[in-house]
Amino acid sequence: MTRQQRKKEVFWFVFIAFAFSWICWTPVALSGYGILDLGLHYPKNWFYDFAFGLNELTLSHWLTVAGGFGPLIGATVVVWRFRGQPAVKELWGRVFSLSLAPPHWYLIAFLIPIGLSFVSTYLSTLSSGEPMVFGSGPLDASTVLGVVKLFLLSVAAMTVLIVCEELGWRGFLQRWLQRDMSALWAAFWIAILWAYWHFPYYLLLFNPDPGNPETFMSALMATLLSPVGFIPLTIFFSFVFNSSRGSILVVMIMHGANNSSARLFGVDPNQATVESAAASPIAEWGSVIAAVFPYVAAALLVVIVGARTLSRQKPQAIDSE
Repeated sequence: MTRQQRKKEVFWFVFIAFAFSWICWTPVALSGYGILDLGLHYPKNWFYDFAFGLNELTLSHWLTVAGGFGPLIGATVVVWRFRGQPAVKELWGRVFSLSLAPPHWYLIAFLIPIGLSFVSTYLSTLSSGEPMVFGSGPLDASTVLGVVKLFLLSVAAMTVLIVCEELGWRGFLQRWLQRDMSALWAAFWIAILWAYWHFPYYLLLFNPDPGNPETFMSALMATLLSPVGFIPLTIFFSFVFNSSRGSILVVMIMHGANNSSARLFGVDPNQATVESAAASPIAEWGSVIAAVFPYVAAALLVVIVGARTLSRQKPQAIDSE
């Protein structure tokens, strides 16, 4: 396939992914802000409601979850339309294959987000003078063992669900872009698209009080700045994806661990990059330190493995032309 053909495929993937997800999320956002009276209230703990039965499921829950499947649908439709059924089988095979990635990459993918979250939390609390909180979120556990158990259950449930994103962002887009640019540049563009794909969802996620006009502006700014937090994260995801021979399953585990890390230490380093700093100057520096650390770690990784491949192995480009 020519470069022009790949651009066409990327365009249609992005269009379908955004269109499907935003069609699902926008009614919830408009209803949440009172612009339209649709009776759809953003389920803040939707993941826990699905995974652990915390609250009764509503139409808002289903729309929130369905919106996450935009990248999966976009990738599958585009590959089927332009590459045919064998290519679709090959793409989905990267989800279910246990032998594609060397075994140690499953562990590395699991530990990287935990390490980033721990160090970011530690640096933030060290500068603010506040103690680190172990275990947080709507599900409480009174013991360390209980916190770890809930964390592992969260990772397992999130890993299964997150195929809706990883099949698109890494399984399709990362491999397609790496045919025509370095893995680092591919990661940069994916970070921008990945962040803004969340736009309607983040307008609610970053706003504790959607009915308040003042909090809307802070949520809007956090959403607009969200790529800042996604860039170092995407570099690590690309590194793991390429190093694991393009295993979608491995990055699904990494994504699940990343999204669950806030339940373990109480701070998500990616959100720390875009959330408003506290009023205290000391706390503000803590947020800055927590935000900068992932960039320092990502820069060090690039120096070690190289920007061209973000791996010691050949980038997982398209297998057949």
